[in-house]
Amino acid sequence: MDSKMKMIRKLFSRDAFSLVEVLVSIVIVGLISSMGWFAVSSYTQSEMVTRNRVLAVNLMQKSQEDLRAAAQTFFDQLEDNTCDFISGNPCGLDPNITTGLPLDYSVNLTITREASAELKRALITVNWSEFGAAHSINTIVFLARPPEPVPGNVIGRVRGSNTGGNALSLVTIRLTPSDGSSDITTITTPEWLHTNLDGTTRMINYDYSGTTGRFSLKPGSYILTAQRSGYSNYTHPTQVNVSSNQETIIDFTMTVVFSPPPVCGNGVCQSGESCVTCPVDCGPCPPPRVCGNGSCEGRENCENCENDCGICSGL
Repeated sequence: MDSKMKMIRKLFSRDAFSLVEVLVSIVIVGLISSMGWFAVSSYTQSEMVTRNRVLAVNLMQKSQEDLRAAAQTFFDQLEDNTCDFISGNPCGLDPNITTGLPLDYSVNLTITREASAELKRALITVNWSEFGAAHSINTIVFLARPPEPVPGNVIGRVRGSNTGGNALSLVTIRLTPSDGSSDITTITTPEWLHTNLDGTTRMINYDYSGTTGRFSLKPGSYILTAQRSGYSNYTHPTQVNVSSNQETIIDFTMTVVFSPPPVCGNGVCQSGESCVTCPVDCGPCPPPRVCGNGSCEGRENCENCENDCGICSGL
């Protein structure tokens, strides 16, 4: 009986309670730690999922903006299997659109023609990988052919190096478009007072708006060249950029070509030389025609050279 009581007292002693409390505390701390780790892990995954979707949506919006911008210039080139966001294609799309994003993000583009040639349908798909699973979002963008831009114009004043600053007429000015379309020419005339778009005035002697007064040059880049007899051909040192509803002013001077006087004996029969003045260059003059040489030549006829031309009939 005494031994049992001692055992009971030992089990309910202060030291025994301390051990139980420690064990219970360890269990509680373990449970709390596990729950905390699970909560943090779940929050981290949720945050990553949210971040991935935000990146995908932002990439989708950026792709839409880039595609719409490209359609303003490259509408006809936008075709399926030709345009994408990966290679340096001729459609004006940004091949570096995913720069700065995780490597598993990509953008696919599928373009189809609608019933009208003026409308195209583009399917944009953004792909990414998340915890080993593939995800994607997509959207459809309809692209309409952009309206033709308002034409521009080129005006200016052409002078000659020998005209004392005065305008030079009869100069043929040629604009060659960089897109390969046909050249456009105009010819300078005596100068006149021109009113600029801003209301100011200037003297010019060529204007591509012609007699209609309407701008006719498609916006873009051109190479300007000029020709006139007696002057060296002129090529503008830089491309001429024509902007929509704007006038580009190009003034330039053409250099006169002075022809040296002919030099007898240089082996070339030049203007001003003849068989009489320079037989060395032009060769000997042909012998004068002689009546009686058996050939009816030049001004010989039956009346003045019967021997060569025969007897006139009817006499």
